[in-house]
Amino acid sequence: MIHTRKVPPLRTKRNSIDEKSLALTPAETLLAKRMMAAAMTLRALPRDQLAIPNGIRSAWPDMIRESAILYSKTRRLSQVRPSPQAIDSMDVMLALLWHLDYEARQLVWARANNIPWRILVGRCGKSRSSLNRDYKKALAALETIQSQHGVAQYHD
Repeated sequence: MIHTRKVPPLRTKRNSIDEKSLALTPAETLLAKRMMAAAMTLRALPRDQLAIPNGIRSAWPDMIRESAILYSKTRRLSQVRPSPQAIDSMDVMLALLWHLDYEARQLVWARANNIPWRILVGRCGKSRSSLNRDYKKALAALETIQSQHGVAQYHD
């Protein structure tokens, strides 16, 4: 007869602390949502020909497409333009980013653009928990900077 004994998983003090410390405070969550809104606003802004890098844009004029088949294949879906309030909020959030150091700024902006943790782990060479800790520190620093500079609190 084989006796199997269930062994409970080892719970170290570090594991239990990490689970609690990974949660964002309401103020940090609001800042993260505002940063995501700023990233979405920046993506939604219309781009002109000069916004395209030199290696991609062409010196030739745009072609006039007369065929309905060609037109339907090359047509772009129209995007909703952001409101002036959204652009103002984006400007405020981007100005706040410049108060952070380079790595923190990169991390906060990457998370605002929904870049997965797995890709950030590969880029930064840190573990996910270290990146999450740095992300929380950056959001806390943004919160203190925001309160020191008297930046208007937007509630979306």
